[in-house]
Amino acid sequence: MSIRHWVAAIAFGLILAAQSAHAQDDLKSAVQEQPSAERNAEEGEATSDDSGSDQQPNTMDPTPALERIESAIRDLVAEEDEIERQRQMERDGRDLDAQEAMAKWAFWMFVATAATVILTFIALVAIVRTLHHTRRAADYAKEGVEITQQIGQAEVSAYVYCTAASYERRKDSITVVLELSNVGNSPASDVAARGKVIVQDVGGLRTMPRVHRWVASKETKASFEPIAPRGKITDSLVFFWDFDFTDNIVRDNGEEDLSFEQDTFVNGNTFCADVVVSWRDVFRRKQETTVALDAIVSAHPFSPNKKRSRKGVFEFRTEEAGVSYADDN
Repeated sequence: MSIRHWVAAIAFGLILAAQSAHAQDDLKSAVQEQPSAERNAEEGEATSDDSGSDQQPNTMDPTPALERIESAIRDLVAEEDEIERQRQMERDGRDLDAQEAMAKWAFWMFVATAATVILTFIALVAIVRTLHHTRRAADYAKEGVEITQQIGQAEVSAYVYCTAASYERRKDSITVVLELSNVGNSPASDVAARGKVIVQDVGGLRTMPRVHRWVASKETKASFEPIAPRGKITDSLVFFWDFDFTDNIVRDNGEEDLSFEQDTFVNGNTFCADVVVSWRDVFRRKQETTVALDAIVSAHPFSPNKKRSRKGVFEFRTEEAGVSYADDN
């Protein structure tokens, strides 16, 4: 309950108490004055009539007390209102201070949030760059592993080269004999060769040789046995006149007389052979190398005194093309 309510209750109680005391005083005065009133009743009515208005009993007037109480109440109410107003001003001041503090902290919170966003963006950029460099490092590491693997495979792989070649001629065939060496550290499997032979009749001068006629075979294939590490084998490709050469000759006029080509096959003074040797290493990778061979088999502008023989040695026409990886087809 507020002070105003307490003051009103106290004032109301005081008024009730004053009225009760006044009523008791009136009752006592009436009891005490009743005998003397009866004795004086006989004294003339005129006297009582003349002084009737002046001899009325004295009564207590509570108005001044009430006014003082009301004045005190108004003063208390005014003080209470002043106190309440001061409190309200203090509350308003505290609210204003709190609002100003909140505004200040809101500004710094905005600054902190903006700084957090900037730092987050910088961290994100740093993370992206880190991921980029990490990926590059992983790629480099992968390349390093692949290079190391290739080096290891290169050290272990099989390498086949043709170290020598010869020929053997018959009336109906030409045989190319190859000597193949494996200089690698692992076996060479699925060794095979494919190639063709060209028989030429070369004339003219030594300074200006000329190919008068020639006949070529179709491509022939052969499979060889595996070659052990640091080992070698000797095997051959056979080119038959009735099969490898005649099937490769096409005449524009439709004639079937092949005597001219057969004479070139039998009496030609130069053999040219192009052979591709293929194999698989221990990693099942298919590799191959090319061998280009030439042989002068009878009198030639470069060798006028060369005698015809059934067997002879090929010379390497050019340096070997080296080892290369081939398709599995």
